[in-house]
Amino acid sequence: MVAAACTTALILSACSSGDGTGATPDTTVVSTVAVPPSTAAPDDGVLRIGVLAPLTGDGATLGLSLQATVELAVAQINETGGVNGRPVQLQVADEGADIATATSGVDELARADVDAIIGPTSSTVTLSLLDTIRRDHILSCSPTATAMSLDNFPDDGLFFRTAPSDSLQAEAIARAIDQTGRSSVGLLYVDDAYGRPFADRVRQALANRSITVTANVPFLATDSSVDTQAKVANVLGAPVIAVIGAADSGSRVVAAILEATPELDTPIIVNDAMRGRPAADTFAQFPDAALERITGIAPRALTDNEDFLSALATVDPDASGLFAVNAFDCVNLIALAADAAESTDAQQIASRIPNVATSGTRCLTYADCAAGLVADRNIDYDGPSGLLQLAFDGDPNRGVYDVFHYTADGSELPDGRINV
Repeated sequence: MVAAACTTALILSACSSGDGTGATPDTTVVSTVAVPPSTAAPDDGVLRIGVLAPLTGDGATLGLSLQATVELAVAQINETGGVNGRPVQLQVADEGADIATATSGVDELARADVDAIIGPTSSTVTLSLLDTIRRDHILSCSPTATAMSLDNFPDDGLFFRTAPSDSLQAEAIARAIDQTGRSSVGLLYVDDAYGRPFADRVRQALANRSITVTANVPFLATDSSVDTQAKVANVLGAPVIAVIGAADSGSRVVAAILEATPELDTPIIVNDAMRGRPAADTFAQFPDAALERITGIAPRALTDNEDFLSALATVDPDASGLFAVNAFDCVNLIALAADAAESTDAQQIASRIPNVATSGTRCLTYADCAAGLVADRNIDYDGPSGLLQLAFDGDPNRGVYDVFHYTADGSELPDGRINV
């Protein structure tokens, strides 16, 4: 769940050069003054890409990294000659930490006649603003919004994402439970629009593995300590426990489990919202043996592609790299689809994105993929990760998930990956 507050959880507590990365594009940071949305501009042949990311507040570590990533991608595209022979233009707006700031940012990007937006980053913001973005005839690609409610959102084909849906995370969680060797599980989940469908999907994935859910316990984010303890009591006899919750409510539930079972070694599987702080700060009060019981499952946030990270550092040496590959892929897919469509119209670009990402000759860079299009070949863009696989509904149909434990200082202890 990369929701409104999730950017904070993903802050892991989540220029120009002559080395082939190209010059930094001319970037305009637009103000966030509310302006009534305008109608779609005519296709003038210039691809204008907007960035909507949190550039201030707690999410700035993520947002500024995404901005630098988009700048890198646009610079590399322009170095090869641009899209359809014309340089890509870039506009940047602050998503902030609330709907009001994000709405102002979208209005400004629409006023700047962008054809596509990289963002929003927050699932909550995306769900709130996708109708507006679609109404303005703008294509949007989120590198981080994973909410399951976006799976079948009526977006007229104008929304896609490079971060896997929580429906795939549910499969990864079920696989992690299966790997414990236990045949039954106690499941606790936050009883809201996020937690209910997530839990349903986990139960389906467990049933496919013949794993029984012996206790199915909803909890509220507003539950008192007494309420939480009472609900936790229902799963304490299970051989493995799974908790699906937000950073604060989920970590309180996990803490209650650890407090109630200090002598046990029952595994506890948790979802991505409990990655980083504040959840790690809650868990830090427990001894190492207790922390070893907790296993986190989260979409892969960082890449180990050193060439890509070196190129990103030429734009911003302080860039965190969080979900950078996802944002980079968004830009390149949009540019390649515009090349394939020979148009910068949002609907025309959207119609070509699945084609450039799913079949044909495999290519990892914009330059190589664009050369393939010039040679009249079908292409399959896979990007710096080499793993991108986009379905025709605009969502990734595979995901890579980090498996990790917590240490006393709040940092992560990696424990492999799960491919779904």
